[in-house]
Amino acid sequence: MKEKYSLKEICITSIFTAITAVLSQIAIPIPFSPIPFAPQIFAIYLSGIILGKKLGCLSQMIYVVLGGMGLPVFSNFSGGMQSILGPTGGFIISFPIIAYIIGYVSENNKSIWMKSVILSFALFVSYSMGIIQLSIVTKMSIQKSTFLMLPYIPLDIVKIILAYGIGTKVKKRLMKAGFEI
Repeated sequence: MKEKYSLKEICITSIFTAITAVLSQIAIPIPFSPIPFAPQIFAIYLSGIILGKKLGCLSQMIYVVLGGMGLPVFSNFSGGMQSILGPTGGFIISFPIIAYIIGYVSENNKSIWMKSVILSFALFVSYSMGIIQLSIVTKMSIQKSTFLMLPYIPLDIVKIILAYGIGTKVKKRLMKAGFEI
């Protein structure tokens, strides 16, 4: 059965695809790593929290497909399959998956503790996929690739906390205004 999306759903999904693309361009190169510091994880968490699992995942799938087709939506205005197959590709591929996980949390009434666990699990999924691909592409050991990613964790936790705080408030205001997502 074919899924039909309303014009409102298409527009808001496109907005979050664009937000991810824009935040991906704020990429700060790190001298010791092929992975730049970028706030795109903030956009992915926002998309899952505000849009829910279906549209949040869809917004990130569109982002990955657009980048894979060569549009310069990935960090440093890069795009193409070489980005998806490169050192950062595991992270990129994880975006729709973690948006779905985050959207699941957003759609279900869980305790704040359970939400924290699931939001952390989503980050763990992203890091796992990213580290595995980084290790394979650069021929680094899993241990070295993991060690390389440790400095990013505190910053990503801050981004998650900010996204959760902002995202839940925006979602509540949208719902209060009659904008059902």
